[in-house]
Amino acid sequence: EILHVDPKHRRSLRILRERLMDRGDWDELEALYERTGRWDSLIDALYTFSDRASDDTVRIAAYKMARHIAADRQNDPERVARVNERLLALSSYDETIEALVQHYEQTESWSRLLALQGQRLSREDDVQRRFLLCLQIRDLCEQKLGSKSLAFQWCAKAFDLNPQDPTVLN
Repeated sequence: EILHVDPKHRRSLRILRERLMDRGDWDELEALYERTGRWDSLIDALYTFSDRASDDTVRIAAYKMARHIAADRQNDPERVARVNERLLALSSYDETIEALVQHYEQTESWSRLLALQGQRLSREDDVQRRFLLCLQIRDLCEQKLGSKSLAFQWCAKAFDLNPQDPTVLN
């Protein structure tokens, strides 16, 4: 009863939060924090909950909730990117990868984009997509990072995948 009467009480908030997270009742958890407006606290709690969870499905659900709060409640693209990085460590969701690519391009985080594209390449099985990614990485290295030697290495990788394609040498 006290949990519903006084959600701003620290101990009651913690107990109710833990029960809601254990049940996976994300909507009710969001409603609880809407009354307090402590979104940073909720995201930190979701990180802790996810770190302690042994089931990846539960961990992913908690991170997705944290991403939702960071995006929709806080409108904080940096925090969304950090949550997406945590999500990506668990699984390779296309939506997460695309969101990070977009964020890194907008913030001109070229070295992070390079690492992400390399990670993306290692998960790709389709030879044509691998080839196109190598070309994108080549362009990133040459145009954004200013590294001709890295660009050449990626060009060589693209050539190994498709030596007949004339775009490799451009």
